[in-house]
Amino acid sequence: MASSPLEVWRSYNEARQALDVLDAELTGHVSRYDTLARQSSHYYYPIDLELKLTNTVRAGDVDGLERLFDHIEVENFVHRQLSPWRKMQLLQELQGTLHKLSEQLSHLPVVDSGNPALGDSGDGDRPVQDMNGIRSMLRALCEQIGQQKSNRHRKLFEDIRTTIAKRYRDSSLSLCQIATEQKQTESYVSTLFKEQMGITFSDYVEQLRLDEACRLLRETELPIVEIAEQVGYNSDKSFRRAFKRAHGIQPTSFRKAPEAQTDI
Repeated sequence: MASSPLEVWRSYNEARQALDVLDAELTGHVSRYDTLARQSSHYYYPIDLELKLTNTVRAGDVDGLERLFDHIEVENFVHRQLSPWRKMQLLQELQGTLHKLSEQLSHLPVVDSGNPALGDSGDGDRPVQDMNGIRSMLRALCEQIGQQKSNRHRKLFEDIRTTIAKRYRDSSLSLCQIATEQKQTESYVSTLFKEQMGITFSDYVEQLRLDEACRLLRETELPIVEIAEQVGYNSDKSFRRAFKRAHGIQPTSFRKAPEAQTDI
């Protein structure tokens, strides 16, 4: 089974900490992290772990935050024998991380100076007294950021759908064009669209075009060439190929068939 990114990162850090205490002159000596951790009286909260924690909160990844916080608690309260003073130092470090996050994300509507979930209760820099309190505060901030991102994604997706509905008959319409207009990357728009609709951008546009073509075939006597042009195809050949792929018959046969009087 493949390891998760967190497990790989954790293994790397454990090996690095073991190497830090290994005497280079003792050839053949093995330094074990589990032994090192239990002998240590210092708390565990390296800079790269803080960075990983802050990036996880900024991403709104609640599950990732929970896994990281579990890791912090296991390392400090299971693998280490911390004194009360060291525990307080760790809490102060985490409190500092929380303050930095609240300052960096102050543009969000949820971040305000009177919100105790951001570490400011009106009593100056009073430290949070327990790990559960800090975990809850970080989780609340993470959830709010996730909600903000979800709302932005939903708004962007609706804007894209509205644009497609207005312009799917334009043969020049493309994912690149939509992404540029929305000031997003093609990859992001493509992924967002697939997540929301369950089909690709191009498949959705083709579906709209062919649905409109079916309507025109049923309700009008327009030539196939003209219908192809009206629904966004550059040629009747590409239109016929797409129609046959979707419906199993050619547009002309569809128009003549009794089933053309009802929706496919």
